[in-house]
Amino acid sequence: LVKRCIVLLGGSHVSGTEEERLALETALMYGVKKEVGQDVQPPADVSMDFQVDSAILGSDFKVILTFRNSGSRSYTMTAYLIGNIVYYTGVTKNEFKNKSVEVELEPKGHKKVEVPIRARDYMSQLVEQASLHFFATARIKENKKILAQQKSVVLQVPQLIIKVRGESQVGKEMTVLVEFTNPLNKTLENVTLRVGGPGLMRTAAKIFSEMPMYSSFTWEEKCTPHRAGMRKLIASLDCEALRHVYGELNLEILSA
Repeated sequence: LVKRCIVLLGGSHVSGTEEERLALETALMYGVKKEVGQDVQPPADVSMDFQVDSAILGSDFKVILTFRNSGSRSYTMTAYLIGNIVYYTGVTKNEFKNKSVEVELEPKGHKKVEVPIRARDYMSQLVEQASLHFFATARIKENKKILAQQKSVVLQVPQLIIKVRGESQVGKEMTVLVEFTNPLNKTLENVTLRVGGPGLMRTAAKIFSEMPMYSSFTWEEKCTPHRAGMRKLIASLDCEALRHVYGELNLEILSA
């Protein structure tokens, strides 16, 4: 956002959309040198914050903007929420969300605005180890003051679920079940799944040529524990579209 606004500063004028003008002034708040006398501090009686609910890779989620007015007068404002893909290096990629909302705040009142983020908005542009960066800005119409907040979100990677069926005892066969649901709106290809655990079973592997979007599967493997005590099963899934997907299960194996 700041980079975008520096370009505007270098131009012959800063006219344009309200969003562009607000972006410029917000950039000044975040470190671009401002002209003398330009006040970009928000009033003390109005605040804005936002939260991102459970953001799981490949799923829809919401950004919830919260506006509070602790003063004795009403305020109206136009708020913007901008979402960008950010590489782990900090380099910003494409903008995938741009939403504007009108907000009216009564004296001593507050208001929440939910902005839906669809998986299709960001998944086509997401790369490995990238996160989502959200920037919220608002201009209060009565006094032209600016509110701004920014947050980065690391998407939660879906997990493998491990279950066992049968007796957890040395020398007795039991079944290990690994469950997974493809969270993406596209087919996963060449999926490699592994499961194993010291004292429980040697690492077993299975390859799925395709896993349709939103489909669920259960993989079963037999094993016979040969060591008693607390043991751990670990499963992993790997494919081009999904990395670092894991699951684990602690088990107490009884003596024979």
